[in-house]
Amino acid sequence: CHQDEYVWIDLFCCPQHGLLAPTFHRDSFLEIVQQIGSVTLVLKPITKPITLTRLWCIFEVFICAHCGGKLDVAMPRRVWKSFLRAAREDIDAFQRAFASVRAAKCMTTSARDKQKITDSLKEAGGFSVVDQVVMRAMKQWLMALLERESAKSQDEEERAGYLHSLGSVHLSNQELGKAQECFNTAWHARKLALGSEHRQTLSSMYSLATVYTHQNKLSAAKDMLETCLKLQRHALGEDDPHTLATMNGLATAMERKKEDAAAEAMWADCLARKQAVMGRASPSVVTTMGNLAVLYNRQARFGEAEALYKELVRLQTERNGAQHPDTLLGLHHLALLYRNQGRSGRALGVLEACLHTAEASLGPDHPLTMDTLHELGLLHSMLGDSARAAEVLERCWRRRRRALGAGAAQTRETEECWVAVRYARRCTPCAPAQCTIT
Repeated sequence: CHQDEYVWIDLFCCPQHGLLAPTFHRDSFLEIVQQIGSVTLVLKPITKPITLTRLWCIFEVFICAHCGGKLDVAMPRRVWKSFLRAAREDIDAFQRAFASVRAAKCMTTSARDKQKITDSLKEAGGFSVVDQVVMRAMKQWLMALLERESAKSQDEEERAGYLHSLGSVHLSNQELGKAQECFNTAWHARKLALGSEHRQTLSSMYSLATVYTHQNKLSAAKDMLETCLKLQRHALGEDDPHTLATMNGLATAMERKKEDAAAEAMWADCLARKQAVMGRASPSVVTTMGNLAVLYNRQARFGEAEALYKELVRLQTERNGAQHPDTLLGLHHLALLYRNQGRSGRALGVLEACLHTAEASLGPDHPLTMDTLHELGLLHSMLGDSARAAEVLERCWRRRRRALGAGAAQTRETEECWVAVRYARRCTPCAPAQCTIT
């Protein structure tokens, strides 16, 4: 190190067992991190880091983000090249790792440490807030890394890989303009370097079309997806996973253009092929199954939609367990289907069970928990129980205001419904959204 560079080792500047006295508070740690100005997290293994399963590490990253410090990441030098290759070729693995952070399930060596840190994190807004802050901090570090590597790379194919990955992170953040720019640049660079029918070129083309779908540029999205699908069938084959993903995306664009017959035919074909190639329990199969169920629900084909939703929930439960967010999302959609059928009592039971499990496993401020609470309030309003509806919607509004801010669209929506119920006006529930378009 140079004379003006310092390395602070947390064991020495913040001895854990000494710090966690009865007077421990996160402000004590906040002051330490503010003075240092940064936190370095060690990632090992690179796609399933042990540090993201340890509560002390999660706490340090959260405090760093909370006080505006700089988060950096270190890893053994021997794995750096393989990490950069994975960042170019499988960025979703890192995004899944960051999105799977669950502070409530993280471990400490000492049970006393865990209780003290847990109490502190609850004061800061709860586990769901902490999970979201840590995920954003990790993704910000990842985006900075991808920008830096793409700018300095002299290899066009390598640079395109970094830009494609950067576009994927922007897309997950709903930064659609930035995602479009990254995917478009990567697509053209890959066409020149690899050819128009190369798997990676077609991947960038598909991703760009997906952005167009998100931007509601549906004609442009459909045209590009049809071209991409034709090229993939020729170059990769009818049943290649990338080809099947494009079929699913094309069906989504068709459905949003109200071309229901074409969308249904495409989804049904895609679902049959995915089940044959990937197995019935594959997450990709469940995604297409959910999208087809949404279409049937919107068309009032409730029997067909219910059968798909029940199968979806069964598969998710077998694969991930009853408390997994994807399982609970399936239950959430099944409850809304029952509501649309007029089976309000059945919908109420499923929503209440879903809410109970979500609050226990995901936390009260998790987006799915708050969405379920909002829908429960609307259902009570539909059933004529204005007092209960107002109580539930007020609770949801307070949670959303704390977790998302008073100006967030979801917060304002819940507030408007709460006010309407208080003045004895019923709110109209929204139709369930598509599970995903990937």
